[in-house]
Amino acid sequence: MQVTKQAEALLDLPQGVLTGELLMEVRGRRQVILEGACDLIEYDESCVRLRAEGREVRLSGHRLAIETLSVGGASVSGQLLSIEFL
Repeated sequence: MQVTKQAEALLDLPQGVLTGELLMEVRGRRQVILEGACDLIEYDESCVRLRAEGREVRLSGHRLAIETLSVGGASVSGQLLSIEFL
């Protein structure tokens, strides 16, 4: 594990990228980008639930829309109210 952290630091990579951890980028209250394998569990305009890298994430808000969903990740936009890790 220590070697992985050192490799990430040496290569200037985000922490966890080499160990398969879920990476999440939150852009204000308007967009969330998840990097890692994603499966859609639930989707409507007020709730998006995804399983990513063995973890479940629930995004709640208004007018939520999935912009992208692929093996490599997902992007959700709308008015975000909360992010929960289940």
